[in-house]
Amino acid sequence: VILALTATAFEEKLPEMLAAGCDDVLRKPFQAEDMFALMGQHLKLQYRYEDEPSAPMAPALSAIAPSAELLEAMSMDWLQSLQKATARCSDTEINALIQQIPSDQAKLSSHLSQLAEAFQFDQILRLLEQDGRLSEVMVNDSMAK
Repeated sequence: VILALTATAFEEKLPEMLAAGCDDVLRKPFQAEDMFALMGQHLKLQYRYEDEPSAPMAPALSAIAPSAELLEAMSMDWLQSLQKATARCSDTEINALIQQIPSDQAKLSSHLSQLAEAFQFDQILRLLEQDGRLSEVMVNDSMAK
């Protein structure tokens, strides 16, 4: 089943989209319920809804964010490398740096791994900013020039 999502409101485009192989067309803006209704119609689905979730929801990453104090154990070179890898959005580089975290810093390692896996690079940068040492280096470097 192919559902076309489109921002065009022109009715004359509908036959063209259907001729291209689409089974139905959903125009933007639409609600998620509209899309599920079309999928249900075409796939002969029946949805079951639960009133309340049976399992407790996992806390959001930001709710369990470690304080920047955890970064104190890490060297300035490591922090700069993490900042560069994060600015490049390179989860591969970030994961390589996480492997260098001492085993007694498991909380930092775990949290950074979760953030990198979820591509939450902005949260890693915020943690680095909270540490403050990198901004001090930038200020000192600019004053030396």
